[in-house]
Amino acid sequence: ITKTFRVIHNPVFQITGDTIICPDGSTLLGIETVDPSWSIQWEPAASLDNANSFTPEASPDTATRYTAEVSDSAGCSSQQQITITLDEPPEISRIPEYDTSIYIGQQISLWVFSDKENAQYVWSPDYKISCRDCANPLVSPEQNTTYEVTIADDCYQVTESFPVEVMVDYYLEIPSAFTPNGDDNNDVFMLETHNIVEIEEFKIFNRWGNLVFSTTNPEQGWDGTVNGKLQNADTYVYIIRAVSRYGYKVERKGNVLLLR
Repeated sequence: ITKTFRVIHNPVFQITGDTIICPDGSTLLGIETVDPSWSIQWEPAASLDNANSFTPEASPDTATRYTAEVSDSAGCSSQQQITITLDEPPEISRIPEYDTSIYIGQQISLWVFSDKENAQYVWSPDYKISCRDCANPLVSPEQNTTYEVTIADDCYQVTESFPVEVMVDYYLEIPSAFTPNGDDNNDVFMLETHNIVEIEEFKIFNRWGNLVFSTTNPEQGWDGTVNGKLQNADTYVYIIRAVSRYGYKVERKGNVLLLR
């Protein structure tokens, strides 16, 4: 007597779908190469929209391992598993770690880093900053400024603040009037400076726009004369451009009164 047995293989399949999702997010699970005679049962079913679907939507609130059991019409079955985890918040590193200060004219590097490979950076305000979409801009504000950077990836958005205090360490004092009358009291229109390292331009003009004085020497002032001739009592216009100790460019324009 001869008896023939036919061996029916268990279903062979693979589960597809994202294995890492955002908190409060979801992913669509799937089965590759589905036979029309198959049926499926997913466990656990609580965080699935349909535990008997070949394409259920999974919305776990914690890391979850899903088991798919696929059966054919002959009752043969096999199982596959997939684990879905929730994306962790990014780890942010920054320099400087706290508030910082600079002297006016200086620049400082702000550095921030996210451990997420796809992180993007957006800085604000757009003021004295070398780049707004990088992780390491140079800033050179001329007044107290708080820079903010938004670090965004597929799941998270984090904002870091960098307050920068700007200290003014120079002064450039300009008198409003002088009296070149030979009494050794306020006879010369002079600049009073501190931490000014260079005078790029110091010019004085009369009311008709004629140049009456020019120098780049911070120790030199105008005695009220042109070619040895004392000028009329009048209002004169000055232009001053200077550079401070830390490279800050100072510009002053105004009027000075020549009195007798």
